[in-house]
Amino acid sequence: MDRKGTLTINNQVRYAVLGSGSSANAYIFSYGGRSLIVDNGFSVKEALARMDKAGISPASVDGLFLTHTHGDHLKGAGALCRRLKIPMFISAGLKLPDSVGKLPGLYTMQPGRDHNFSWCSCLPFSTCHDVEKPVGYSFTIQGERMTVLTDTGELSDEMFYLASSSRVLFLEANYDPGMLSNGPYPASLKRRISSKLGHLSNLQAADFLAEISSRHTVMPESVYLCHLSQNNNRPEKVHEALEASRAANLHYRILDRGELCTGEFFIGNSRNLGP
Repeated sequence: MDRKGTLTINNQVRYAVLGSGSSANAYIFSYGGRSLIVDNGFSVKEALARMDKAGISPASVDGLFLTHTHGDHLKGAGALCRRLKIPMFISAGLKLPDSVGKLPGLYTMQPGRDHNFSWCSCLPFSTCHDVEKPVGYSFTIQGERMTVLTDTGELSDEMFYLASSSRVLFLEANYDPGMLSNGPYPASLKRRISSKLGHLSNLQAADFLAEISSRHTVMPESVYLCHLSQNNNRPEKVHEALEASRAANLHYRILDRGELCTGEFFIGNSRNLGP
């Protein structure tokens, strides 16, 4: 993963959620003028526009890491790889649909095993979702971990370890149980969403964060609640669930559907301490 990128401040790690939710998802991590992108459900034009707003140079991107093949994560991934002339990284054993098209490069990674690149390492981990070979990703840059944990209906000990040891955590809070139960979806779809192969509810996300808060003295510095359902959730519902739990003492931000946000931290700065 060696490409010429733009210069940034030494020891500064930058990240951006280009957007998340039911329609399109994409995340970017940057260090030392180089970047990687996780998923792309946007058109190439929209993805590049959002990268520009986030201050990320397309020339800095080394590769695209795909979590799974649902359209809100995959739809624009192949086209973006071709536009930027970058490889795609996927879970071992995953067969991409023909719609992805020809790629500049394709590499497979084994979940549960660290994969080292020149400026970061990547640990893919298995998620529980109703699609072939789904994974989340945990990236480590100079000893600092950042984890993308979405599109899973069940949480594992591995996920807990990675989330609790992350400086920055992107965690799914997909649906409010009451809104889903009383909403217009057919019963079969409601069962799918709330199943172990579906998505995390606000309550599951809150309980997960509360468990991290109660068991660890070092907290994630920033938690982003993302991938909110268009029809079955609202930011205020996520806020209610978090404030009613022991997760309220964590520094968190709830991302509305499609919201673009950016952040940064400096390697070597002290981490937040819990109670």
